Amino acid sequence: MEKGARLTSLLQTLDRVLSRDEGQVPRFSVDDYQQLRLLTSRILQNVSSQEKRVRDVVLKSANHLNRLLYLLEHSKDKITTLNLIFILTEAIGRTNTNKRLSLLVSHGTTQILFQVLVSESKQTECSDDLLIAVHQLLAKLGPKDDKFSVKARLYQTLGLTLNLLQSNSSNPRLLLPIIQVLKLYAGDGVNASFLGKNGAVSCLFKIFVLCQRRHLLLLKCSLETLSRLVKSKSNAALAVEEGGVSTLIGMFSDWHRLDTRNRHIALRKSIVLALKNVTEFKSGQQALIDADGVRTLYFACQEAIECVELESLICMASAIVRKCFPRCHLPVTSLQNPLVFDLTALECANNYNTTKTTQKEESCLDDDDYDDDNISSDDDDYNHKVCESEDEDDFGVPFETCLKRCWEDLLSSYKQFFSELYEYDAAVDRIDSSINDVKVLLSSKSNPLNKSFCRSSVDLHKSDRSTIESLPTQSLNKSVQQNQMMDFGVPSLAPSSAPDLFESGGKHWPMFPPGRESWDSGWPGAFGQATNVSKGSAAFLCSPKWKRRTLSKAANGKTKEKTKNRTTKQPADDWTLFDLSAAVSNLASSKGSSCGNDVQDKMMFSEDDDEDDDRALLFGRKEISDERVKDPALYSELAAETVSIANFTKIAYPELFGHSTPPFKEPFYEKKLGIQRQMILEDIDRFINPDQIIDRVLYDLDAVVSEQSVPAELGNDDEQRLSGIGFTSDTLVFNSLFESGNLRKVIQIRQYEYDLILTPDVGTNRFSQWFYFEVSNMQRNAGYRFNIINCEKINSQFNFGMQPVMFSVSEALLGRPYWTRVGSRICYYKNHFVRNAQTTGGVRGKTYFTTSFTITFCHERDVCYIAYHYPYTYTMLQYHLRNWETKHEDSMNIHFRRQVLCNSLGGNSVPLLTLTSKPSSHSREAVNQMKNRPYVFLTSRVHPGESNASWIMKGTIDFLLSDHPTAKVLRENYIFKIVPMLNPDGVVNGNHRCSLVAEDLNRRWFCPCPRRHPTIFHTKGLLQFLTCLNRAPLVFCDYHGHSRRKNVFLYGCSPSESWMKDDCDNPAILPNQMEDSGYKTLPKILHSIAPAFSLSSCSFAVERAKETTARVVVWRQMQVLRSYTMESTYCGCDHGIYKGKQINARHLAKMGRRLVEALAWMKVKQSTNSTNVHLTGCSGTDDLSFSTDGYTATNADDLLNSSSSSTPSDTDEYVASSELENNRKSN
Repeated sequence: MEKGARLTSLLQTLDRVLSRDEGQVPRFSVDDYQQLRLLTSRILQNVSSQEKRVRDVVLKSANHLNRLLYLLEHSKDKITTLNLIFILTEAIGRTNTNKRLSLLVSHGTTQILFQVLVSESKQTECSDDLLIAVHQLLAKLGPKDDKFSVKARLYQTLGLTLNLLQSNSSNPRLLLPIIQVLKLYAGDGVNASFLGKNGAVSCLFKIFVLCQRRHLLLLKCSLETLSRLVKSKSNAALAVEEGGVSTLIGMFSDWHRLDTRNRHIALRKSIVLALKNVTEFKSGQQALIDADGVRTLYFACQEAIECVELESLICMASAIVRKCFPRCHLPVTSLQNPLVFDLTALECANNYNTTKTTQKEESCLDDDDYDDDNISSDDDDYNHKVCESEDEDDFGVPFETCLKRCWEDLLSSYKQFFSELYEYDAAVDRIDSSINDVKVLLSSKSNPLNKSFCRSSVDLHKSDRSTIESLPTQSLNKSVQQNQMMDFGVPSLAPSSAPDLFESGGKHWPMFPPGRESWDSGWPGAFGQATNVSKGSAAFLCSPKWKRRTLSKAANGKTKEKTKNRTTKQPADDWTLFDLSAAVSNLASSKGSSCGNDVQDKMMFSEDDDEDDDRALLFGRKEISDERVKDPALYSELAAETVSIANFTKIAYPELFGHSTPPFKEPFYEKKLGIQRQMILEDIDRFINPDQIIDRVLYDLDAVVSEQSVPAELGNDDEQRLSGIGFTSDTLVFNSLFESGNLRKVIQIRQYEYDLILTPDVGTNRFSQWFYFEVSNMQRNAGYRFNIINCEKINSQFNFGMQPVMFSVSEALLGRPYWTRVGSRICYYKNHFVRNAQTTGGVRGKTYFTTSFTITFCHERDVCYIAYHYPYTYTMLQYHLRNWETKHEDSMNIHFRRQVLCNSLGGNSVPLLTLTSKPSSHSREAVNQMKNRPYVFLTSRVHPGESNASWIMKGTIDFLLSDHPTAKVLRENYIFKIVPMLNPDGVVNGNHRCSLVAEDLNRRWFCPCPRRHPTIFHTKGLLQFLTCLNRAPLVFCDYHGHSRRKNVFLYGCSPSESWMKDDCDNPAILPNQMEDSGYKTLPKILHSIAPAFSLSSCSFAVERAKETTARVVVWRQMQVLRSYTMESTYCGCDHGIYKGKQINARHLAKMGRRLVEALAWMKVKQSTNSTNVHLTGCSGTDDLSFSTDGYTATNADDLLNSSSSSTPSDTDEYVASSELENNRKSN
């Protein structure tokens, strides 16, 4: 304490001396300077000789520190100034200096030192000791001062430091602090240019020679300074002129050879970093090539590739070699797709303007617009910024001009696609007529049946058909007999037996929207009647592996749901868990009273448990998902009807004969450390040893297409080709001229290595990602490397565990017809093939990426098919549609209609499916209940390369057509409108993104053209038609695939996350300006029941770049609150029971099932504000009245966070929140 008190006393004495001239410019006399020398020397002695807590006395007192800096700023005495600099240096210390350095910087120490430096340089006799001391302190303060380089430029100290460096270039002892400060200066580009022009670069190379293998710290610091300087193009040119590249290569070679124990890795990294910055420019790259630096770095990488300690060093060295690899264009005659579709006849009508295509929208390959509704991937290695901004006119025409289709247009175009709204009315009218005839007959006094069969009109109206049929045939007139024989389950009425219900003046369809006298009249209330739900009824869970729960109290009305107070106001009428009790009762009664418990068990326990299902497959206890074609002749007939641009030569074997899901799990591929760098180095070896490259073209689609003249008869001879007869070469044989095939060119590089070039979308020079091709004539157990060299996205799931899929014909003949994940040494990296500026939005210098994988084939001379993902072709869809239609067209319970919505540009029909249950009885009430069910609208495959979307859609349709109790409930409470393939031409011709007009159809929803975008135009027309009827879908979902993320997730629309400020043009804004968060209900339910679904991956942002997508257009223009895009991974899942496993077709189909199962959790809550809508025909007669109920949304938090409070409006709900939460955690 005495020593600390002594230091404090000296500082107080210094304060008294300096306070004499307070407020004035200090004028120290000779005696004052003598006293100040004595005081500062004693303070220095105490600071340097005491422990840390004593030294802290200098900096802890702001007054003491300010006095020292004040004296340093105004002192004219060199000894006093030198003492003060040493005092500050000692006060900083040698350890844990961050806080003390920041304190000095905040008090302006950096500026004062620059002033001292400038002041001293103006003296006739400069003190080198003082200048070095100042630089030593500046070297410590600089890293903590963000404005250090700018301050140096303002105080004009750059030249002073450089002059000091040049004058002491032969004295290594004094150079280190000067180089350290120079390194800080060079962090600013302006400073770096100034220093380079004044000889800093050449001076540093002299220091390299001086240091050699001594003064290693000085050498390392000098190299780091050079690496900053040569970031400037002018400095890099100076370094090249000085022969610096050769010098650096020589230094690297020497240190790499001598540092066998890897003790100087940091020094070697500094050399490589300097080379990396020099070679950013063409002059530096050429200098490295001339100095044989590419070969030197290449062999250094090869020698150290297995050393973990040198990982970062080798990574930088390989990046330099790749950079210097000669850039070249793809070895194709033209970047355009060789398949051409004639667009001369396509000119949009004046009434429909196409959305304006901007250069940024169509050419920015590295943004997330390429992936529909994408967000930034956490797996992105390259740290590219996602650019999604668009110009003001990217949306094309204004909003109001996109809704000009009149009611007459919509009615005439789409009335035939809604037969469910009128088909059963004619039958009911005939039954009513028959009932009236019977009533007249029974009411006759002369009728002998009067006493036996007379009943009130009410009872007769309620009687079922069996009662009518029990009447004696001879007592009924001819019309009654015809109705007795009529089959109510016939899919559609014959034209002769049913009137044209859409005729002008007909009672079923008006010429104007419901409730309007003309198009300009006001909108009516909601159309349709909600399904009634009794209060106190139980809500059953239709999902897997959860324990059965007792709901008797809820069923008896003794248990009430209790909900927490919420900050977000909810509407009075909402959708929550679907009430299944009535459905269960109906199912039980239909099977007899003894079956009731069994039915409830099925409702609560899903048909196949996700986790147990996978386990059962492993042990063969469960039937494998079988997609094998049972009628190849029918499939061939359908394939012949499919229209394509190219003349296909065959039908792919797995499409013609089908496939099965493998009975085993497929984990993520674990990439070995350094495998990507090894692949890159093998590519570089082509430049190092060009004489070892074969460079032989084995397949060229351009040549094949030009030689084709007559279409070949489609078939498949793969089984005959397995013997290998006819092959005279040992090279692989390729083919992609089959449906959905994509492969343009194959070049053999080495004996077992092939470069593959994919075909861009038709009419474009880009969008190359989807691949599907056949390979044959392989050798057994030989590892073949395939390099797909024209990929465009900046990253891929191939870097994070994904593998391509392969189908082997030999394996299929052995009873294993599986698409399996295959490949080793898988990686995705940037290559040396430069892209045309037309494909990059005018940006030059961008290169393609390579997908590389190695496959070892198990069979000699096999025929295999390799694809990006499990293929699902247009013909497969037609085959499945034919099977569904054949199976269910005569169903007594299922209303299944397959219609052609329109024809695509290529001439392929676009199917539209309608799926619901037929009326439960022949009564008017049952028919009205069926007609008034809410709609669910599902679409898929707008992007052809997203085949996973089709597998999900197939799972959806398969489940809805099944006999599962949950499927029956869904059909009885919803009408499903499904467009399973929005872009059939793209699917047929192997496109990845676009249609035949080279446009992304999911960017054409805002204002589609009927000529260029017929599928989007008419699908949107269906939605507009429903909207005009006030029957907008309850849920709209567009199925997609995502190439850079894992799991399955949804994108929705939230006005609070919209790019528009105060976004009110949407259905989520309630009249009180609160947000209806019901759009979150479905994602939260899926998170609880679907193991592959990830709620954390969901996003509800409405971005400006997505205003023309289906999700946002349906949300904004059709006012559909629950408008979604469902994204599915190509790779697999990173959570739940599927964690670490790659997804397959069975998992995708199951996800499609889970989506519609989630709708069974929702319950219609009867609105208290029902209205009557009168549909009036043009003639003004035969009005129809419909009772309507409102549908709104509940906050999905009700599902996961229900509490114990209840309100009168909540008494008819039961939410099993604890079960949901437990299920979510178990998944």
